[in-house]
Amino acid sequence: VIHKGRSRTLSLPPLFSQESQSTLPRPRPALKLEWQLQAETDYNTDSEFHTAKNSTGLELTLTSSDATGCEGSGSESTQVKIVVSEEMAVGYHTLNLSFSLGEQLLSEQSLQLIVVPQAAWLPGSGAPALGITLQLYSLRSHSNWGIGDFADLKKMCTIAASLGVDAVGVNPLHLLYTAHPERCSPYSPSSRCLLNPVYIDVTQVPGVKLSERYATLINSEKFQQTLLSLQRAEFIDYAAVSRLKLTALYAVFLDCFEAEAIDNFEEYRSVSTAVHAEQTTFNSFIDTADKDLLLHARFTAFDEHFSKTEGAVQWSEWPIEYQQVESQASELLAVELSVSIRFHLFLEWLCKTQLDAVTQHCQVLGMAHGLYLDLAVGVDRNGGDIWANQNLYAKGLHIGAPPDELGPLGQDWSLTPWNPSALRDVGYQPFVQLLRSSMRYAGILRLDHVMGLMRQYWCVPTLTTKGDSTNGAYVEFPLDDLLGILALESHRNECVVVGEDLGTVPDGFRQQLEAQSILGYRVLYFEREHDGTYKHPSTYTACSLATASTHDLPPLMGFFHGLDLRRRAELGLLPENQDLETELLKRKTDLMHLKNLYRQSETPDIESVASSVSAPVPRMPDEGHEFIERVHTLLSQAASRLVMLQLEDLCGSGEMVNMPGTVDEHPNWRRRMTVDVDDLLELLGKSAALQELVKLRKVA
Repeated sequence: VIHKGRSRTLSLPPLFSQESQSTLPRPRPALKLEWQLQAETDYNTDSEFHTAKNSTGLELTLTSSDATGCEGSGSESTQVKIVVSEEMAVGYHTLNLSFSLGEQLLSEQSLQLIVVPQAAWLPGSGAPALGITLQLYSLRSHSNWGIGDFADLKKMCTIAASLGVDAVGVNPLHLLYTAHPERCSPYSPSSRCLLNPVYIDVTQVPGVKLSERYATLINSEKFQQTLLSLQRAEFIDYAAVSRLKLTALYAVFLDCFEAEAIDNFEEYRSVSTAVHAEQTTFNSFIDTADKDLLLHARFTAFDEHFSKTEGAVQWSEWPIEYQQVESQASELLAVELSVSIRFHLFLEWLCKTQLDAVTQHCQVLGMAHGLYLDLAVGVDRNGGDIWANQNLYAKGLHIGAPPDELGPLGQDWSLTPWNPSALRDVGYQPFVQLLRSSMRYAGILRLDHVMGLMRQYWCVPTLTTKGDSTNGAYVEFPLDDLLGILALESHRNECVVVGEDLGTVPDGFRQQLEAQSILGYRVLYFEREHDGTYKHPSTYTACSLATASTHDLPPLMGFFHGLDLRRRAELGLLPENQDLETELLKRKTDLMHLKNLYRQSETPDIESVASSVSAPVPRMPDEGHEFIERVHTLLSQAASRLVMLQLEDLCGSGEMVNMPGTVDEHPNWRRRMTVDVDDLLELLGKSAALQELVKLRKVA
């Protein structure tokens, strides 16, 4: 990987051994290098043979010499310096090298040459952007089946655009486990390249109006009672929602998209030409599916099968002969489960189709960025990505965080890391595909724990107790290469990149991100001066995203009332030697600092904000709502290129989305919004601070 305008020296294997040198002619002629550039066919079909610096902007120089002083003999490692000029086309090229002594051909080698831009993509001009983040699963509507879906997301984009908001951010949409729906953390996926079918809007699936099985199912009294119960529930019942949706989707699949059903669909063709066209599109999707997609569909079918027949909760508990992807037993079982495999391909096709529709809807609405997607830092240790690509991962090791003052035992995230050497050996293609799988939908992509591109803390779970990561060490990753590829894909997809750089950040790392035009993460709670007071958002670096909180922190209402501290005290999660009363006193001090910040700054008070916008300020049921309005008005002065507000804050929610350090003790990733999506436009339209944010940032 080489950035435009830079050079890199490669060390290639020896061209010949010490023993073979005696057969070389004397006097020995100089080592000659010739090369051929095969430019990336998707973007440039030029494959002219080159032997010197030329119009491609590429220059190669042989720099090695052997112990006898004969220039470029290649008896040791052969070094080639590659210089890439500013004129060189970026992309994934192939470089063919040919080494010879006189007329004797010594070696021919091919290598991938990835030429990358110097920085990630950012819009060339325009005012700073404003976005709203939400947890998609939490959305409540009259039409969804007890969990937010892609139709709800589309509605939210419509609402955001009508308010003048530029982006809508969501939690990671990665594929989890259909066999184990209770594993609901969006940051512990089975695959980061595929999508979670729980977000499919079943009512918009092609064929629902023609499927007899589907009609019988949804018209049954039991189905309707279950659906009503799920729609009214305070928390998401992932097992029940998944069962309801998958049963309905399987009914449509069997009637309209299973291979035999398609063959027998002639009788319906005159009734629904559109469904027949969708069948053709689905077949084409399968025909062009890459190996990873096909293998993961196989994994999911196997996972469901062995969960039922063996009670297995992870693939390491499957019979040993099925733990290898290409074993004869796996191939035979794949034939037996072919209908199930095709069904899971059907689910992925539906996910892509519906999320594509949301992306296109954002473009029609004229949103500056559209969807802001989130990319998890790794794959769950039981994931299908690992089963399908076992040589690519450091099996038996977990990504986590080292011990510190706040967490003396550190953190074990139960995510299996890529082996950086194996990743480099395959030309970083898994990383490329990972970025493309999200950027195809997104105008902004957030990388969770972006420090993982530089180094990752690996721990050994077998040597520690649950959640303990004291037996671990940092492992370095090829940061320059990964940042370069990130920049290249960012330009090709015109996607802004945000790096979540919270926690233990290496010295100089944030400066590297800024030099690459990757937005850092500035969370109001954490941005402090040395004396403990809060930094004014106007002092944030322009190359950043500003926000008040995150999914792992209390929303503003909860912060104001200390709800997070009370919940932690109830669960025994407060730090050692600290009690609730002490923590509440600290919180009172924090609130005083924030109050002083917006009083001493030029931030107008709520009444002034109200007079500057058309909508009236709603009556505040308590001071917490006024606090939220003031903090949001304060964020309007952030110097950041992007300001994101949480939907939980705009709605006045107090409870945390996820409480780190808990699993079942707290309803992580399960809490639903109390306000229906259809009522959000009216509610958000009453926020004077939101209107002021839109106005101020549009004219900045």
